[in-house]
Amino acid sequence: APRLTAVGWAPSGGRAFAASASDCRAREALVYIHGFNCAADDAAKRFAQLLALGRFPPHIVPLCFSWPTGAIRTYFVAARFAQGHAVAADLRATLRALRESGVRELHVLAHSMGAAVLAAAIG
Repeated sequence: APRLTAVGWAPSGGRAFAASASDCRAREALVYIHGFNCAADDAAKRFAQLLALGRFPPHIVPLCFSWPTGAIRTYFVAARFAQGHAVAADLRATLRALRESGVRELHVLAHSMGAAVLAAAIG
């Protein structure tokens, strides 16, 4: 069976991503917000797998928004962090930068506690 391998990922702020989205004239983006106990590289791999197997149109620019999560022992700390001001402000800044870059259609896929991050950002 074919195997999907993520070669790597590079962290970037919302503005850096927005600049790259602007360079490719993207007008549609999909933002994935991972859930609890998911490292950034694992989130990128899962998102890449979804994109590959889901047969998304190539004009949709993918963005994986990662936030600090923890292990099972730190669940309640991570839950508070997910609903905190800093993470919400970062997500809002990322979404604003995408809009300013020309993205007009935005899809957000939030998994598990990632939905709390999204709710804190738009609430």
